[in-house]
Amino acid sequence: MKRFFLLSMLLFTLMGVAGAKEVIPVFKPVTRGVEFRKVLLDRPRPLTIYQLRCNPKLINFKLLLASDGKRGETATAQQMVDDFSLIAAVNSSYFDPKYRILGQARRYNEVLNPTVGEGGLYTAYFYWDGGRAGLKRRGESLPSRVPVLFQCGPRLVWDSQIISGLEKKALANRTTLALDAEGRVIFSTIGGIDRVTLAELPNLLLAPVTKGGVGAVRAINLDGGKSTQLYLKTGSTTEHMPGFVEVPVFLGISGR
Repeated sequence: MKRFFLLSMLLFTLMGVAGAKEVIPVFKPVTRGVEFRKVLLDRPRPLTIYQLRCNPKLINFKLLLASDGKRGETATAQQMVDDFSLIAAVNSSYFDPKYRILGQARRYNEVLNPTVGEGGLYTAYFYWDGGRAGLKRRGESLPSRVPVLFQCGPRLVWDSQIISGLEKKALANRTTLALDAEGRVIFSTIGGIDRVTLAELPNLLLAPVTKGGVGAVRAINLDGGKSTQLYLKTGSTTEHMPGFVEVPVFLGISGR
């Protein structure tokens, strides 16, 4: 395990050096309803951003617990993809030291946590109703009996406007979820040695696709820091942003 982390850090160090020169490829379709690209930016500092863009009408989202499988309370995104035959998986919402989900969360009729989280880390909900995806503010009415609904935050972009008051000093790995004007869901992960503040994220997400952004109309922060991770495996495509810890809850993507 120690060797794995040393090799991972070496890999991300090399990626960080490469990130000094901007590289903004087009999104590449990797399977029906899913596109991927790896963006290298030089501002606000050298960054490598993994972006996964999904059409919610063509794929399935699944809110998955590590304990749904046979590995125990926690797992990695790669293990979840392998165990549940997913296209991709990312870390999703916050959890406590006992690996219990923090913030309201449910899937279909199963309530994973009934408690509404208060404070700046729980300002929004992501949901998917089987065809459409949405983001709602805390306090707004929520859909019932949907396959995926969970609370997270803070909000970063809302109706194409930057949310004010976001933290400007703490640099960390980040996982974000955005919706664009076409209703697509875009995950962006910034991991390894690359770190950004919450206040830097809105401009990165609002930027047009041709500038390395995702054209976000609405966007929220998911659990980040050491939890940040993404694994994509479909056909001949495998992309991996490993995390530094295993986590208990994931948002999985599968085909229909």
